[in-house]
Amino acid sequence: MWQAKKSNIHGIGNFASEDIPKNTMIEVVAFLTWSDFSGLYEITEFGRQTNHQTNCNCELRLEAGDSYWLYSIKDIKEGSELVADYKKAPCPPFKRNIKGFVEK
Repeated sequence: MWQAKKSNIHGIGNFASEDIPKNTMIEVVAFLTWSDFSGLYEITEFGRQTNHQTNCNCELRLEAGDSYWLYSIKDIKEGSELVADYKKAPCPPFKRNIKGFVEK
């Protein structure tokens, strides 16, 4: 459904490898891990490669209380970069940083 390649926005980005319909669950961005009775979110490589754009085609949603997934919020054409508005990213587990998701 997606592939990583060079982005015109920043570094490496995630791109649709096929048309993706609106409201599609695309990939996990972060998941909860437990260590010494405290929960921490681990951001996936996919999450690190998801770039920011205010005119976005995706958003983050919490699933089952322990993982954040990227969902399409509009129909996405093959070859388009998958982007989210970091200012709308849930916090925690993410700091709002236009350079990318930053682990706490």
